[in-house]
Amino acid sequence: MKIAFLGDVALIGKYDITQNCENSVSSRLLEVKDILSKFDYVVANLESPLTDIIKTSEYKSMPLRSPTLNVQVLKFLGINAVSLANNHTYDYGKKGLEECIEILDKHQISHFGIGQEPLFVELSHKRIAIQGFCCYTANGWHYNDSKNGNLNTLSIENINSFLSDARRNNCYPIIMPHWGEENTHYPKSEHVYFAKAILEHNICTIVGHHPHVAQGVLRDKNGLCAFSLGNFIFDNCSSDKNGMCVIQTEDNKHGFILGLEFDNDDNVIDTVIPYQDLDNGISIDPSGCEIINGYSSAISELYGKYEYEITRTIEQQKARTQRLGKRNAQWLIKHLNFSSIMTVVQRKKNQKCFANVVDAFSVYSKNISFDGKVLYVGNFGLPKTNAPGKRVYANSLLLTKCGYEVLMIGTDSTLRGRVEPINEKITYLGFPSYGKNSGKQYFEWLKRQIEKTNSKPVMIVRYGSPGLAIFDKYLYTFCHKNKITIINDVVDWLSVDSSNIFFKFIKGFDTYLEKNIFNKRGDGLISISSYLNNYYEKHFKNRIIIPPLVEEYSVNWISNEIPQIVYAGNPFRKGEQVKNFHAIKDRLDIAVNSFIALEQKGFLFDFHIIGLTKAEYLIAFPNADGKLSNAEHIHFHGHQSMEMTQEFISKMDFSILLRERTRGTMAGFPTKVVESLSLGVPVITTDTSDLNKYIHNGINGYIVDINDTLKLEDQLIKIINSNKEMIVQMKNNIINDKEFAVDRYEKQFRVFINALLTRDI
Repeated sequence: MKIAFLGDVALIGKYDITQNCENSVSSRLLEVKDILSKFDYVVANLESPLTDIIKTSEYKSMPLRSPTLNVQVLKFLGINAVSLANNHTYDYGKKGLEECIEILDKHQISHFGIGQEPLFVELSHKRIAIQGFCCYTANGWHYNDSKNGNLNTLSIENINSFLSDARRNNCYPIIMPHWGEENTHYPKSEHVYFAKAILEHNICTIVGHHPHVAQGVLRDKNGLCAFSLGNFIFDNCSSDKNGMCVIQTEDNKHGFILGLEFDNDDNVIDTVIPYQDLDNGISIDPSGCEIINGYSSAISELYGKYEYEITRTIEQQKARTQRLGKRNAQWLIKHLNFSSIMTVVQRKKNQKCFANVVDAFSVYSKNISFDGKVLYVGNFGLPKTNAPGKRVYANSLLLTKCGYEVLMIGTDSTLRGRVEPINEKITYLGFPSYGKNSGKQYFEWLKRQIEKTNSKPVMIVRYGSPGLAIFDKYLYTFCHKNKITIINDVVDWLSVDSSNIFFKFIKGFDTYLEKNIFNKRGDGLISISSYLNNYYEKHFKNRIIIPPLVEEYSVNWISNEIPQIVYAGNPFRKGEQVKNFHAIKDRLDIAVNSFIALEQKGFLFDFHIIGLTKAEYLIAFPNADGKLSNAEHIHFHGHQSMEMTQEFISKMDFSILLRERTRGTMAGFPTKVVESLSLGVPVITTDTSDLNKYIHNGINGYIVDINDTLKLEDQLIKIINSNKEMIVQMKNNIINDKEFAVDRYEKQFRVFINALLTRDI
């Protein structure tokens, strides 16, 4: 017995016989009709309900429907059954679905996915049970809604129930989930875990839909999972309600038929038949097998890893732009209406529901015991990728030197809660993407992880807040209730720089709560500067000052003919003119103006700026256009990768970072200074934070005065006139001292931790 499974079917556009000649639609399908005729049974996912209702009261930004006459297309292809468990089934309400079911019944086309009754198919010697389930990730309507017909919901409970019934009825089970995210060839890692869990314990087949592009196939000794067959019959679609138009990309025009053959020994043999939707019709494309095999390899080898999730994200962003165009303010205004707003509301609701069942999709993953470990929790990304990530990574190394295994739990949404190994003792976990602005939801996720493994960490270190500051309150309450030591790692006190008054108010109030109230709670304090240490002094008996640290130092002994100076960073909000010069953290404008003056006086040097283009700089400082147009020794390099930036800095004679003395610059500590020194490059900077304790004129850098323009120019002249031997000696001093090396702080950090853990609770 042979069964064929087809991808997404929407009888619209060039596949709608009410808009095109029936013969022209049929001619487009002749080649695949011939292929399907070789199968005993054909099953498809019907994305467009068959209904003659032309208006819908459902709140959908892109409702799909197809006139009932198009049932003839299904009959022409020999389709025996369709899944209705998808996000478009209720696009025209309950009446639209009832009409669809009526026309399918009239033409003897079976259907499933609405209600819990599966489809039973008995052909030759084999009995098959097929059921469809729609995941919350597909943003459907009427999940678990008994009033409107109960769209089958993808959950571990519903799947287990179906599998049990299939075994009881001596049927081979086939699960058809509508899941994942559109226009990516790589399924969500949660769904990969879920599929692996099912296939490990059950003999079955999983056939997925919804992404509208082909995804890979995961094979297991008990069966297989084809995560997405891609589009089978689909075309460009538009909405009369909001003027939205979705254009099919080339990827949307590729998919595959999955064939299953059941032999007399109960073996299941699968066949992948790729096709392409060309100008003259759907044509079989054997070369597609190699591409699908590539997707399959990526799933089995990379799922759950950082690079896998980054690839998924980039693909989705690119496809979204191709299909919908650039979503700017004009696009938003054009498409802003009640239906689109309610679509967003529904999506948020579904995301929350998905959050409640996401642990079920992770049952295959290894549970991590928190016993005896330290959790580093907060608003930081992957280690070594940004300043917060580097800060937490370095402090985690100190904790490992004290004998603790560290789990870094940050806000990198691309990891979706999976584990990313950093080294033998430090592991990074990303919070799930849902609830990104809700500290409570983050906390609930963390709490579930602790309860799930019935384990308790020895301490929690909090770096900022992964959502709003209210997260801190939930975390402190939980730690105190469960007698878990909690430490604050406090690193900054930034002002809110934005022209958006509403944003400034919300962010300002949130900053007030964190800095003035919640940061004063806890058992111990790690501060990045003396300013913060002194501010919180009376609230903490156990305190330590830890500046930004690095794991290792290196030096490039390159000899430059003329002095090379570099600035690397993003000193202001791009795309906006700077109106308050004193509000920006890095006074790059002062550095630029000073070097322009030196160039005009005939001094030789090259000043390199990494992080923004000349055009971006002139948007911020339009009055600098005239001066910069004649400057030959000031070079803008735009945004560069972290690896390229560090390589560039290592070849310089000096880095420069000029800041005014404000609460923000005194409370924080510039990571750029530490990064420069760790590469053996002396720093030109100002007397902010604790820099005067670490930067010594002529030894490892210079502290300059930006309050007096002429004095600053004189200081810079002396610096760029430094001879090569002096620069080499400064590099030697930096490498020999290694003032920001992790090892230098191990002893005092160990004393700090021991004092915390031996105190009376």
